[in-house]
Order: sequence, then structure tokens, then C-alpha cells
Amino acid sequence: MSKLTRRWANAARVRVSDRIEILSLYMAIVFVRIALSCVGYNRFRKIIPSAQTLPPVNLLNKLGRRVTRLARFVPGASCLTQAVAAQLVLARLGYQSDMRVGVRQDETGQIRAHAWLLSVDKVILGGHPTELQTFSPLVDFSPRSS
Repeated sequence: MSKLTRRWANAARVRVSDRIEILSLYMAIVFVRIALSCVGYNRFRKIIPSAQTLPPVNLLNKLGRRVTRLARFVPGASCLTQAVAAQLVLARLGYQSDMRVGVRQDETGQIRAHAWLLSVDKVILGGHPTELQTFSPLVDFSPRSS
């Protein structure tokens, strides 16, 4: 059985509810990518609802993996796009999350910025906690924070 045939066979086993969830998550990434390009983050974050409920850990793990995988199919889906899309999805479900943006100097002396998403004191997406410690946090963004 070829690799492509196995992939299609596995895709056929995915439940309809998972397919809908994956498609809606993909559309959220595309929407955020376009919105950030058109209006920027400061104006866009006003539409993200605030939420106070802590999400279940298994949801965070699944969401982080899926956003990272699906973002590969959206041109220009940077770490900021991924973090904002995941934050939007969590907020729409009524769950709290915080996005952090940090900078560091790389080996060539250039300044690099990076965004990642946290919830329940856990990194949802954007890297491993030990790698993220090399960044100096600039801003923590909660939905509708100032």
C-alpha cells in the first residue's frame, strides 16, 4: 500500500465531528492571518471575547498540535498568527488563555521576536518552556487587556 493510499485510508476513519473541528480551526487560522494583515493586532484583539474558565489540559494539548499542523497550510502563518488563532478559538469556547511576546538576540546579533500561548500555567503552542526562557518577555496579552 502506497503512502498516499494509507493517508487517504486514515483520513476516511476520522470522525465527522473531528473533520468539522479541524476545518473550523483551519478557517480560524486563515481568518486571523488575513485580519492581522489588514487591521493589525491591536484592533483585532478587540473582537476576542474575554473568558475566565480554565480549559481542560487534554483540549490544550490537542489544540496546540492541530494549530501547529494546520498552520503549515496557511501561507505566512507566523507564530503570532498561530497564537492569536488558538486564543480566539479558546475564548470562543469560554476558556482563558494568555499570549506572550518576547525577544532575544540570535547568534548573528539580530533581534528575533516570538509569540506563544499559555493557559493553566502550560505552554499550549510556540515552543518548549526551556527554549522560551531564552526570550525576554515584552508583553503579556490577555483578550481585551490594555
